[in-house]
Amino acid sequence: MEKLCIVMVSYYPKTRTYQAIDNLISTPEIGIVVIVDNTPDEIDYFEKYNKTGLIIVIKNRKNLGIANAQNKGIQIAMSKGYEWVLTIDQDTIINRDLAKKYISYITSLDSVKNIGLIGTDYIDVSTMKPKFGNTSPIKVDETISSGSLINLSIYNKIGNMKDIYFIDQVDNEYCYRILKNGFNIVILPGIGMEHKLGNITVRRFFFRRICIYNQSPIRTYYRTRNSIWFVREYHDYGLTKKKCDSLLLDLIRFMYEKNKIQKYKMFLKGLKDGFLVNYKQIANEGE
Repeated sequence: MEKLCIVMVSYYPKTRTYQAIDNLISTPEIGIVVIVDNTPDEIDYFEKYNKTGLIIVIKNRKNLGIANAQNKGIQIAMSKGYEWVLTIDQDTIINRDLAKKYISYITSLDSVKNIGLIGTDYIDVSTMKPKFGNTSPIKVDETISSGSLINLSIYNKIGNMKDIYFIDQVDNEYCYRILKNGFNIVILPGIGMEHKLGNITVRRFFFRRICIYNQSPIRTYYRTRNSIWFVREYHDYGLTKKKCDSLLLDLIRFMYEKNKIQKYKMFLKGLKDGFLVNYKQIANEGE
């Protein structure tokens, strides 16, 4: 394997998005960058890249969610013969040597048939602290989709990203499925990228330090609803406890955020739709 394919999902791209793209197309180990644009208008935000031959842009012309966009980008990658895809968000800037590090790791192994996903340690630009802090490759239960190198042979075996989730829990659910099917998730050491998850601040709640995401109220809705759908689908005690703890922590976070009343309302709406909506019927209708 000499080069990787990148799949980036965009939504009203910002200055940082173009910085990320410029960084990608100047990296020798990257073959093509597939951008799936969920921006609901007719503007070609990536026109300046049209003549490079390194960018493929798919315009959805409406926001179909991150899962739908990633699946479309991955299908393009497979049609081009790629066996691995690196997914990134539009606000993630990867280090110039990350693609080389991924390729070197894969080629150094006798077999990668049991590795469903390879990730990297990273820092969030709001906190500037490493996520994992590992000094050697480690196995983990989950990681974010941005910066994830996906093994497409395993993707074909366990199924694609779930469109019904739209956003939030898409990456967690896919990681869960990797492990459930007997495959591994590996995080390589060293900071491989800068990521931006909302506008994180750190606050103290009694004797505990918690990260405050400061995301929009609609993200509260999707995170709540999808967490419940996730639990309803798999009936796993450990997963249920983890998601319940996370949702309770969200209730604490809202105390420190703007638009807290609206977020509590979105939380309640997410609970209602999470328990009452027939998500399996929605999934079947979308197939």
